Amino acid sequence: MSQRRPEFYWDHWRVFSSTYSNSLARTTAFCEQEEAHAGLDGEGVKYGHNILGFVRRKETEGQGRRLEKKILPAVASLLVLGTLLSLVVPAFAQMPALAMAGPTLVVRTIAEDDQIRRTGVILLGMTPPGLPEPPFSIADWLAQFKISITYNGIAVNATALYCQVIEKDKYNPIKDQQFPAENLKTVPKDQSGLFVCKWRPGKPGIGVLDVYYVGTAAAEYIADYVLVVSASYTIGRTVVYGTDMQDICVLGYPIIEESLFVVDPLGSYVSCEDAALAEKNALGLGIPWT
Repeated sequence: MSQRRPEFYWDHWRVFSSTYSNSLARTTAFCEQEEAHAGLDGEGVKYGHNILGFVRRKETEGQGRRLEKKILPAVASLLVLGTLLSLVVPAFAQMPALAMAGPTLVVRTIAEDDQIRRTGVILLGMTPPGLPEPPFSIADWLAQFKISITYNGIAVNATALYCQVIEKDKYNPIKDQQFPAENLKTVPKDQSGLFVCKWRPGKPGIGVLDVYYVGTAAAEYIADYVLVVSASYTIGRTVVYGTDMQDICVLGYPIIEESLFVVDPLGSYVSCEDAALAEKNALGLGIPWT
């Protein structure tokens, strides 16, 4: 939207001043002319003139003169002012509104385990089917994230921090298909009780977030999870909140394709969901039906 130049409003003010002065002069001359031609009745009383068409009433000569000199200029001024405002108000309406900045708490997290897929990785230490028991367990029950918490751009220690973890599991719909060809749907499930978050600040507002898996090493928990990190910060009597979201990939074992040297727990899979479905299928857990 375009903004009006200051000269625009000065031009309108000069028009208003000139119009107001001319209207006041014409109204005064009209009153004097009416007084000169007005006649008196037998009781020395004349009828008051009303240019707006209201019902006339009797007034003494002195009262009529004083009322006309006070009321008529005021009425004329209001009419002129109303006309001017009808021109100026639309111009002000086109001015852009000022932006209002409120208190904000921003939470940012960065996954450290798999920085290519940007996800945390947890390995339950299970043995791949068809392979002998390894001499040592390849387990990692910890997912790590960098974290920063800022209040209006300033790093601060949160008053409280907590995590929610949602499992994204796949089901084959039978009773609740949205369309006949649908053979797979995502079912979210709250699994926050299987995880514990530990926030470890190195300095105010900057640190790491350790997310521990505290459930059992069972194939049913192999899945792609959503991690929601929420923080609150109290300043005076005001509490502000911030939230960020990350991914956690829980696998039973690292996917070994060419050698026993583990480089990438997900192997050649581009997503945790594909790797989790492949491991569940290998462990005898197919896609359940609903």
